[in-house]
Amino acid sequence: YRTLQAHLTEKGWLDRITFCVADEAHGEMVGWSLECSRYVHEVAPGLRLDETVGSDEALPMLNEEHLHLYMVNTCSMHGQGLEKSAVERVPPPREIWGCNNLRNNIDLESIHGRMVGWVAYKFGHTGFIQWAYAWAPGNTQGCSFGPGEIFLVCPPALGQAEVTDSLRWEMLRDAAEDYELLWLLEQAGGDPRAYCDRLVTSAMAHERASTRFFSTRRALLEELSQRAAGGQ
Repeated sequence: YRTLQAHLTEKGWLDRITFCVADEAHGEMVGWSLECSRYVHEVAPGLRLDETVGSDEALPMLNEEHLHLYMVNTCSMHGQGLEKSAVERVPPPREIWGCNNLRNNIDLESIHGRMVGWVAYKFGHTGFIQWAYAWAPGNTQGCSFGPGEIFLVCPPALGQAEVTDSLRWEMLRDAAEDYELLWLLEQAGGDPRAYCDRLVTSAMAHERASTRFFSTRRALLEELSQRAAGGQ
């Protein structure tokens, strides 16, 4: 770990990467994971460490100051109503990101991917991560994953190196732009969460109608334009 820390420092990458000791720790794994991450922090305190929090069993991890980034599994946290309370327990500069959007599957409306930015802003998340980008296992028969859950872009065909873009991937880019618009409104003195509240009830319950979504987004843009021009 010390050698890794030295290498990342030399390259100027130390503050650009985080490491997960144990993904989605639960039950007895929580104590084991914390023991391991404390050891890593002790021998290489410059390394940024993250953990995935997906149940009330893992909530003690939120009190660990040596962890820099928490990925909150929005699906399971929604079921326990912990989206907001988790953020309240993690003061800056530590961060919380939303993790995994199981409504972003191929067989659902593409608006689900677009809503990621609004969900993140409502609950104070500073980022979002999806567990799979272009995973294409050889045999998916009997696979328990949802349609398209294991890939956001189309995986390369056999013998090819390139992936194929997808609408769902583009929607995540649009979601990032929406997040930035909400941030700009807050910087201008507005109340972006009032717009989020129009569209988002919880991490898994949000607006599905494109007409209502774009109407809300248009109102946000109009207020931002007014404030930028010096009006209120």
